[in-house]
Amino acid sequence: MIWVEADDLLALLHALAERDGLAARFDERAVAAAWEAFEEAEQRAAGQSHDEPCALFLSLSRRSLAFHPVARRFIETLVHAQATGIGYELNINHTEFAVLSARIALGGIDFLELRGWFAARLRAFGAKREPPVRRRLPRPK
Repeated sequence: MIWVEADDLLALLHALAERDGLAARFDERAVAAAWEAFEEAEQRAAGQSHDEPCALFLSLSRRSLAFHPVARRFIETLVHAQATGIGYELNINHTEFAVLSARIALGGIDFLELRGWFAARLRAFGAKREPPVRRRLPRPK
């Protein structure tokens, strides 16, 4: 599981805020929230590395207020880093992240459903991509 040092977490949060021209201030509360999320994600993934990006996303999203106003990009960055760190490409766009985050906030998705959703979007680096299936439309009569 990804573990990021306090200084690196704060640097990432501040860099994301600066990039967007935001005057956000982060402190040890943001670091504590991230570390709690890392611990929870590690427990949820239960040693299954392919479940770590999903578990991390769920855990960080549940604490997203601690990373406001850069929560979305902060969480996306760490989740993609986790997937990359275990040898996977995660094919999720910003809109999908936002919808999933909202569902988590509203209690509308649990870990099992989220895990299935993530599993369908993780692909090992170097894995051969399947070409799209082309179907012929029936000819009009």
